[in-house]
Amino acid sequence: MVHELFGITNNRVAMASVPGVKSRDLQEIVLAVHQDEFFATNWHTNFGDLCMRVKELVDGYQAKHKSHENIQTIADMQRFVEHYPEYRRMAGNVSKHVTVVSEISRIIEEESLMEVSAVEQQLACAENHSDAVKKVFEVLMHPRVTLDHKVRVVALFALHYESQGRIDLESMIDRLKLLGVDPPRLRVINDLLEYAGASKRGADLFSSKNIFVSFTKTFHRELLGASNIYTEHKPLLDNILEQISKNRLKETLYPYLDSHSRDRPQDVIIFFVGGTTFEEALCVDQFNKNNPNMRVVLGGTTIHNCKSFLGALKSGLGVFDVPH
Repeated sequence: MVHELFGITNNRVAMASVPGVKSRDLQEIVLAVHQDEFFATNWHTNFGDLCMRVKELVDGYQAKHKSHENIQTIADMQRFVEHYPEYRRMAGNVSKHVTVVSEISRIIEEESLMEVSAVEQQLACAENHSDAVKKVFEVLMHPRVTLDHKVRVVALFALHYESQGRIDLESMIDRLKLLGVDPPRLRVINDLLEYAGASKRGADLFSSKNIFVSFTKTFHRELLGASNIYTEHKPLLDNILEQISKNRLKETLYPYLDSHSRDRPQDVIIFFVGGTTFEEALCVDQFNKNNPNMRVVLGGTTIHNCKSFLGALKSGLGVFDVPH
């Protein structure tokens, strides 16, 4: 989420433009697992749990220094940091996490990102066309959701329901035009389909070709429920790693260089030409913890967020240039 909202470059996050950040020490912060124990422990924690961990961090500092401020909310934590300059000096590692969490909370509230995230998860994980159309139009009509997020939700709908949602997609694009989305931003929808549409994908990204898998996923989601609807999506890499661990990786998609090598590998290097994501890094981290007899290393030419991915799409396809 930090990378998505702010961007992380060489473990650094620029916070100078964040409202309320006055301390020079907090205008650029470093998030590195080798230097920051809290970040190393919580880099993959969902936002709700992260807020509780940060509060525990602040409470621990208060107890150590015999402070009696009543801190119950993220705003309380931020005020505590602002009102005690000596706290920032003595506990800079804690204050930077309070600052980051406070800003994330502000953006989530102002841009209704919880609602957007729930729809994105449904588009990625569920197989229900009519309900997806309804949810997407709710996002399009939401007054606080930004135009960029609205375009992204429509693009995700187009990617999932490419074969059966063309008429609905045209209506969504018409709505985006009425909302003031300019042609260059609208083109990202077709560009995404050109780059990663059904005819371009080797693997079944949404499991829509397998009726049994699709039904099972929908049944589990709608009747049994998910532990956290905001973290339900698993990247395709999760399935690939599972197939590797069972020695069932399809040779048609992932051919062997050595035709005689058929044993399950113990050491696996996965490299994404074009870029990987922190979600895939989390997937590898969890796989390594659950499979101690295997070691997986993840690499890529960059670590993408949505903005950088769409920028790479623009650069790679050369289709965003507006005709003169």
